[in-house]
Amino acid sequence: TPITAGASPSPSQAAEAADAPKPVARAGPALGYDPLTQQLILVGGMADPLNPPSADVLPGRDMWVWQPATGWARREPSIVPDAGYLSFMVWDAATNRVVLVSQSSSNLWTWDGGNWTPVSAKPAIDTFSGVAFDSDRALLYLLGRPAGNGSTEAMWTWDGSRWSDPVTTPMTWREQAAVTYDEAH
Repeated sequence: TPITAGASPSPSQAAEAADAPKPVARAGPALGYDPLTQQLILVGGMADPLNPPSADVLPGRDMWVWQPATGWARREPSIVPDAGYLSFMVWDAATNRVVLVSQSSSNLWTWDGGNWTPVSAKPAIDTFSGVAFDSDRALLYLLGRPAGNGSTEAMWTWDGSRWSDPVTTPMTWREQAAVTYDEAH
């Protein structure tokens, strides 16, 4: 890794950073950015089964936020949705909320900066590939595999109150894919 002048921390800063609270190592957490609070939000994921953390910090039962100036901080809202492994979060500009689509929960969840709220049952999906928000149409797009349909991939939209019927895509099913919105096109 190249070192840029002024970029490396002093020994005292490095020691403080090592002692600072941070989430346990995990695979496949849901991450999303909340532009209103200017925080990166982390929930869910899967712990290393060969080196499990203590029960009070198991991924899926904890929530963390990160800001450049302050680093990681654990949040303990009254509800932390079970996000599980490979769930997705996205900013919904139409509702000014972070939206969590969980692999482990039957609900779609929103984060208002202080509380998680279940807002809708999600479609019947075996597994999904990703979520993106279309700011032009004010729609959340969910790409995944419909329940009971092994190799077909479909896309649903959510308008903030209801889900559309699935539309089959020309793609075959893929695992651990990514979805994003292209504002220019």
